[in-house]
Amino acid sequence: MISSNSARPDGGGNDERRYARIPGREILIAKKEHRRELELLRNALNLAVKEWEWLETNPFTRVKIEKARSKVERWLTPEEEKAVLENCEPWLAQIVIFTLNTGMRRGEVLSLKWPQIDLSRRTLTLLETKNGERRTLPLNQNACEILKARSEVSSGTEYLFESKNGTRIDPRNLLKELCKARIKAGIANVRFHDLRHTFATRLVQKGIGIYDVKELLGHKSLTMTMRYAHHSPDALRPAVKVLEGIGYVLGRIDSCRGLASPASI
Repeated sequence: MISSNSARPDGGGNDERRYARIPGREILIAKKEHRRELELLRNALNLAVKEWEWLETNPFTRVKIEKARSKVERWLTPEEEKAVLENCEPWLAQIVIFTLNTGMRRGEVLSLKWPQIDLSRRTLTLLETKNGERRTLPLNQNACEILKARSEVSSGTEYLFESKNGTRIDPRNLLKELCKARIKAGIANVRFHDLRHTFATRLVQKGIGIYDVKELLGHKSLTMTMRYAHHSPDALRPAVKVLEGIGYVLGRIDSCRGLASPASI
């Protein structure tokens, strides 16, 4: 039997790892993969009870697998963006700017090839995405300027962003150089994926609808995109603004002007 304190390195409840709780016991789950394993086992035992009738009860009915904490999304402020770009190598700065203006995933950016780009229509088509669906993205002026700059120095290979040898850039080299730029800029905790978060956050802050952001990010469900909804209180302003000017309410407000407050009565 594993006691509550012996399972936790700090002897308390501050450890970020997860636990499956059984009354009087705790099973340490160090990674999300372990939680998935326990969920798989629970489902298998459910089959053994309900479908195959090998067991009378599922012992997992007494187990509570805690959900992972919601991650805090990190996005760059304009000041942080400027500091990072000033410390990037030119090729890396182009990738950073391009990602901030397209919201593409790292693998999508590094795998992007010239035939996928239609400059006349100012679009690009992603053939292989995380959810397996092809999607077409519009390109703004910032992204088009990067494409123009890349076309002037391209060695003729198929990749938009190429290594010195004309091959696909190794993701490890990309992350290493981004880490160097982040350290030089004096900024903590910036990952490449945060560029995608920055893209989405800025759109929402500018009042772009959540559904449009979902389509641009290539999310399969709106639930994934809703994490950005709290960044846009001003986008909700038109919803309450429609109540302004309604006759009875407006007249009542006008009739209340100059009346004494309760504290002065």
